[in-house]
Parts: sequence; C-alpha cells; structure tokens
Amino acid sequence: MLSNIYALAGRMDSVEIVRNLMIRKRLKKQVGYSTVEVDRKTHLFSMGDKSHPETSEIYRYLDDLMGLCRKAGYTPAPESVMHELEEEEREYALRYHSEKLAIAFGLLKTSHGTAIRIVKNLRICEDCHSAIKHISVVTDREIIVRDRLRFHHFKDGKCSQLSSCQPHSLWACRDLLVTAIPYIMVYLHEMRSPLPGPFGQTEPRELKRCPEVLLPHI
Repeated sequence: MLSNIYALAGRMDSVEIVRNLMIRKRLKKQVGYSTVEVDRKTHLFSMGDKSHPETSEIYRYLDDLMGLCRKAGYTPAPESVMHELEEEEREYALRYHSEKLAIAFGLLKTSHGTAIRIVKNLRICEDCHSAIKHISVVTDREIIVRDRLRFHHFKDGKCSQLSSCQPHSLWACRDLLVTAIPYIMVYLHEMRSPLPGPFGQTEPRELKRCPEVLLPHI
C-alpha cells in the first residue's frame, strides 16, 4: 500500500525505498486472483493467466469486449498498475487483470440475462471498477463482484454501492494514510525484538520517527 501511495504521488524514489525494504524483510506482495462459478464448477484466474484450457477464446473475447467498452466511453487508468512500466505496457497489464478474465469467461459460458458473480481476494482496482461499469452496459448484464472489502453490484453502468464503493475512496483518504506512514515504517524498519508494545518497543508511547530518507514528503 505504501508503494502504491508513493507511486500515485509520483515519488518513484520512495517507491524504490519501500520495495527494497520489503526485500530485506522478505515481505512479499499477495498475489491477486478472481474466481467465477460456471455449471457448478469454480474457475480461478490470476493476472495475465494463460493456464485455462480455453485461454485463446477468453483473451479474444476480452479484447473484443474492451474494444466495445472504449467505444462506450471507457478510458484505461494506467495509474492502477506499476508506474515504471511504459504506458502501452500498463494498458496491456490492465486489460488482463484477474477479474476481467473471470468476467469474460463467465459471459462466454452463461446465457444472456444471467448475472455474473465474481469473488476477488484483493481490493478491486480503479481501472477494473470503471471497466466493469462499461461491461455491464455493452453486455446488458448484472455483474456482482465480492472483493476484499465489500460487494460491488454493477448494472446499467452503475455500482449500487454508491459513495461507499467509489474507486477513488482510498486516494481521497491519502492524507490520513500518510499520517500513519511513520509508524508503519517504524514497524518495518525496526522490527527488532518481541518486547511488549505494538512496535516491539520497551516503551510503546516513545515511538521514533524513521529517518527522513525513508519518509520523503508527498
């Protein structure tokens, strides 16, 4: 999350610092995946997944589908993927996110009028949220996505969750998140002993701020 916040702010030097810290602490980013049930069988997809036996058909259909979405007003949000990628690479990475692959497969394998139900283990990204709105319009389908935080019910280009489901909600709270960064970074940077206290300190209230090199201003 920290690296994403810094990337959104254009602070790639800070992104590099956080990622190097994760490597030193052997912390790994959780792999995202989405599932869809068709004919009582659960199908699992990850980003750029090509392990499904019907991969070619799924990718071909998704390419056509995203073309229709573009004509309907959809614009990719390249900031939803790693900022060090070139713009064309970002758009490619966005197109084959796990939830889009799962939705494409569900649309291919179910009859018109059938609602598509997706379960994702992580939070849905801004780009996918926007894309699924458009998919619900061009396919005239209801699409229900259960992500890590809540249910998203897409129909006729809208999400029924309204304000609680706005894709910009995380970034609208960026200032609040940035306030917590010093303490999160202390936890990652220090992490020395299992002594009492939330940060492994002998005195929980005497928290040290990380060096400024770890906390550049946003």
